[in-house]
Amino acid sequence: HRTFLAILVGIITVAFLVVMRSFLVTMMLAAIFTVMVYPGYRMFLSWCRQRARVAAGLYMVLIALLVIIPSIAFLGVLIAQGVQVSTDASTFIQQHVRQGDLTEQLSKVPYIDRILPHRDQILAKTTELTSSLASFVVQRLKDFTKSTLTLVVHTVLMFYAMYFFLLDGPHLLKITTEY
Repeated sequence: HRTFLAILVGIITVAFLVVMRSFLVTMMLAAIFTVMVYPGYRMFLSWCRQRARVAAGLYMVLIALLVIIPSIAFLGVLIAQGVQVSTDASTFIQQHVRQGDLTEQLSKVPYIDRILPHRDQILAKTTELTSSLASFVVQRLKDFTKSTLTLVVHTVLMFYAMYFFLLDGPHLLKITTEY
């Protein structure tokens, strides 16, 4: 009985840790960041006349603004640059196709007369490649969206935990060290 119970407890513990792994990482980061910003919180606490909840709330809002606003601005610049590059490339290609530069350039390719009879196959493969590329891009966008949502959820959890770590940090530390 005892061996079975020990094995069952071990299996359940491992399963719990596997399921909770990302949450535990988030809590560990919250604890580490709380230790890093705690001196600033102590200063806020004195400014708020020792009202811990108010000081912790205001300090977390300040930290969120100092982290989130620059991150959103950077992401916005990154997206705008990506859109600009794609628009410029599209315009460049369309301009050269309209001017006939592409046909002129192709006529300079050695042995083009041997390639032209296979034009339909080349077009079919190009279409297949374009379709695969579009599918790849859509899949990456889905993955990016999922990752972004996960990041937002874990960031909110981390800030929530940091709020309570700021409030109860010294007490939690005392309990942990006495245990």
